[in-house]
Amino acid sequence: MVKNEAFGKVSGFIDKDTEIVGDIRFKDSFRIDGKFNGKILSGSSLIIGETGDVEADIEVGSISINGRVK
Repeated sequence: MVKNEAFGKVSGFIDKDTEIVGDIRFKDSFRIDGKFNGKILSGSSLIIGETGDVEADIEVGSISINGRVK
């Protein structure tokens, strides 16, 4: 099995019971399982979990979507 280094280290996390409005900038991978509305900017990886609900302008190096993104 090959490990994907792009999604290796998670530097931040929004839990499923959390709702945030604003801007996010991060260096390592970031995971969203809650609600986020705003702008996301990074050269790294963004992970949207199954319970993630994101409405944002997204500019990231790579993204994994398992939830909802608008």
